[in-house]
This record gives sequence, C-alpha cells and structure tokens, in this order.
Amino acid sequence: MYNLLIDIVTNNIPENFIGFINRSLDEKIRKELKKLQLVYSNIDLDTIKDHFFIYITNIENPGYTLEDYENVINKAIDSINFKYKYDSESLSFRESILYIKIFNEKENKTIEFKGLKEDKDDSLVNSSTFNNFSSELRKNQIILKKEERLQSFEKSANKLARANGCSIINNKSILNEYANKFDYPVSVEGSFDEKYLCIDKSILYTVLMENFTVLPMEFDNGNSSNFFVYAKNKSSEDSYILIKEINDKLEEINNLINQKSDRKLEDFVEDLKTVNYINNYGNFYDKTQRLIKISIELCKMLSVSNETIDSVKRIAFLCKADKATEIVQKCSYLHGLIGKLYAKSDCEDKIVYDGVYEHIKPRFISENIPNSTAARIVAISDKMEYVMSYIISSSDDNIKYNYKLRKTITSVISIILRSELDFNLSDFITKILYVFLQDKGIVDYEYFEKSIKEIILDVYRDECVKLGYDFDEVDVINYNNLNIFKLNRLLTNLHDINIKNNGKLMIQILKMLEVNSSECKYTPMELDNNNLCNLLEKLANCSDEDLPYYKLIFKDVFKKIN
Repeated sequence: MYNLLIDIVTNNIPENFIGFINRSLDEKIRKELKKLQLVYSNIDLDTIKDHFFIYITNIENPGYTLEDYENVINKAIDSINFKYKYDSESLSFRESILYIKIFNEKENKTIEFKGLKEDKDDSLVNSSTFNNFSSELRKNQIILKKEERLQSFEKSANKLARANGCSIINNKSILNEYANKFDYPVSVEGSFDEKYLCIDKSILYTVLMENFTVLPMEFDNGNSSNFFVYAKNKSSEDSYILIKEINDKLEEINNLINQKSDRKLEDFVEDLKTVNYINNYGNFYDKTQRLIKISIELCKMLSVSNETIDSVKRIAFLCKADKATEIVQKCSYLHGLIGKLYAKSDCEDKIVYDGVYEHIKPRFISENIPNSTAARIVAISDKMEYVMSYIISSSDDNIKYNYKLRKTITSVISIILRSELDFNLSDFITKILYVFLQDKGIVDYEYFEKSIKEIILDVYRDECVKLGYDFDEVDVINYNNLNIFKLNRLLTNLHDINIKNNGKLMIQILKMLEVNSSECKYTPMELDNNNLCNLLEKLANCSDEDLPYYKLIFKDVFKKIN
C-alpha cells in the first residue's frame, strides 16, 4: 500500500469559488478513481491559499503509474466548466492553474500549465517524494490538513482564554475562515477598553465577530470580558493597529446607541421607502409588503394557529424597520439586533421582539435557528423573498455560484430540517412567484421558477455531500416533489441501509431502474413513512426476479443517474 499527494497550484481564483472548485474536484476525482477500480482507504481535499491538495491514503492497487493519476486529474479539471471573473477577465479553473505536482513515496511528476511562478518556494517545487514534500511544508510553516490547522489554532486560543479565566465564543464560521486563510494559524490575544463592556453583549460580540473577525472571550459566569483572540500566520507580525480600530468602532457604536431615537420601531417602516433594496430592486418598504404576504402563505401551508399568524404578521411588518435607523445604516451587521432593542423598549410581545432579531438566523454554520415557529416562518419567507429578488434583478451570469445566495438557501434548508417542517417547497415557490407577479408583474414566470428550484437543489446536494452522503445516493433520488424534510429522511434511510448492507442497496436500486415492470404479476404495496425502511431493507436483499415489483413500489422515488 502507498499514499499519493497531488498539489494543484493556482492563481487568480476568487475566494468565493474555492469551495465550489474543491467540492467539484472531490466528486470528479472520486468518480474517475471508481472507473479505475482503485482501492484506497480515504481521500482528503484541502485548500491553502493557492494550493489545492488531494491526499489519497493506503492505495492497494500497485499497477497504476503517476501518468494514470495525471489522466484522472486532467479529466476532473476539464469537467469543471464554470467560469469566474478576476480583474474583469473571465477564467476557467484550468486557465488558473500554474502547475501540478504528483507525489508518492518514491517519485514525483510535475505538469506545467502556465509555468512556475518565480515567487514560489523552490524547496516545495523541487521536492522529489511525498515524504520530502510533507517535511518541506512544515519547514515553510504550512500545515497540510485543515483539521490539523483548526486543532492547532483552537489549542493555542483556548490556552490564552484559560489564562484569563475565560472561554472562547465558538464561531465555526470564523474558525473555518482562519483554517482556510492561514497556512499555519496561531492565536493572538488582544483587548479593548473596559469602558465598552457597558454595550449590550449581543451587540458587542456581533461587532467583534462580524466587523473584525475576532473571537470574544467570555468569563465562566457568562459575563463579557474585554479580551478577544484572533489568528495570524506563524511567520507574520502581530497587528497592533487592530486594537485601535476596535476601540474606535466601539466608541462610535456606543455613541450611536446613546443617541437612540425616541421613535417607535414601527415609525421607521415608512422610512424604508428611502432605503434601496438589493440591486436597486425597489426599496425595503416594498420588500416588507411582499414579506408579509409570503409569510402568511407559509402560515397557511403549515396550518399554524391564529395566534402564531398574528405574531408572524407583526414580526414581518417590523423586522426590516431598523434598516432605516442611523446605527444600522452605518453598521449594517447590527440589523435585527437594533430592531430587537427598539421592539423590546416599545413593549412588543417577547415572541415579536425576539423574532425581529431571530429572523436573520442562522447566519453561519454553528448558529442556532430561530426559537419560535413564528420567527422561523418569517426567517424562511424573508430568505426566499431575497433569493427570488436577487434572481429577478441580477445580471450575474454565474448566479448559481453566488456565495451569498447559496448561503441564504443553506439557511432555509437548515431551518426546515432542524424544525422538521413538512411542506412542499415547490408549492411555496409558486406562491412566492404569484406575490411577485402581483407586485412587480414579472414576465418570464417559468424561467424564474425553474431557476430557483435548480439553485435550491444544487445547494441541497452540496450540503448533503458535505455531510458525508455519497454522490450517487444523493443523485439517485427524484426531486420533483421538493419536500426537503421528507427527501432528507429518505436520503438518510437510504444512506444508513446502504452502509449496513455494504453498498448493496445502491447496486440494487440502479439495477431496479433498468428493469421492465410493465409485466409485473404482483400488486405493489403502498409506500409510506411507516414501511419505508423495511422496504428499502428488502430491496437491498431481494432477488433479480423481484426487482420489477420493487420498481412499482418505488415509482417516482428514484431516477437514473446521468
């Protein structure tokens, strides 16, 4: 057995596209290795700045050469056909590659594309074997694996926090950013002036994390501290300028809070007519009116109580109002938090003032979803309204790969799955489009309906793969009915039973899809939630003669993989 390391060195790739490229490479390489019938224990992909590392461990097939792996990589690269803009130039992934190095324990191969950049370290370029390359990475203060970079930073950050009697506020989004950004992330402690501890904790933490990408430290009793920690490369200088910038921003925030208007939150709603919406697509007052209508439609689909509907209407009416306040116009990342402070001081119901803030959640991976059903309904409606507004108003050719758009859809999926909301997203999209049709008179109804469904499915597929589901398991499911909750339950059961049967279920499904069921002699059972697992288990172990019977049972549930 042997290991293989492939280093794809690039330049001019926008940061927002790195994740897409990484996941596309992962899928394409796995599929090409499957064609080769390569037996290996694991494949890891990692990215550090302009390096895409592919690390294949414990390969059992001795007969393949570095040229064979070169062919695999080239096919994977050619299959990544989307383009991105860099300095007004439209580039493909292949056009961004400088060179590729392939290593095993005994030899290496370099494939030049644009040629080696002069500023690349010669010790890395000239490494002759896998072990030699790995040691040179360490010498150049580069930790190869993302998980090791995360562990290295968290260990040193927690040590700094404990020394101050504190713990780190865990923000996985920031931690991932550190691991992706820095070759060898080390933690640095900083502190701001204690006088700013009078600022509301939620606002204080939001400023630190959203504006400065630092992690606050909190005392064990839950009180805020004036300490924070951030990452830098091991070889770089500490940034003393950062502390001054934080103090200056906190002074500005504190002054704005102290100058808070005596107006009620609802008084700002009318002012939203002067606040432009995304891509100048109307204003936030227009958006608020659409949001109220869309939220009510989702209430109907979920059959919630009249009390919940009243809360939903109030949250939807108020939740964007703080966009018209001076503090949010100067610090947009405080949207929702400032609205909550106003709504609470206005003596709105707790479910309303919490919902005014929570409708923006979840903003990152580890953040909780909204607590109340009312806030969840407004959160989903708000995000879906944004997605539709962006698609309608954007001239972006690569809209499918827009980072903020995909992040917004990921949040919708997260709320649906974590709340176990059982509704058809396709029907909801139709209702949203009808609201837009009434409000804006959109012309190409079918195009927008198709576009939004395609993007949602692409993001859902992406999220499933990140969670460890196999590409074929995800792709074999028929997504005509966009009930994310039920589809995810089907996928989870399929995945678990497939693993239990050593991959046999997927083999049987693919065989089943090829058989003719028109002459089946049996009357099929009706598939429902109660017998799904049992029937999948039986399908995994049935004879070829029974496959037509199961094809009738699972009609429209699965589809052939392209």
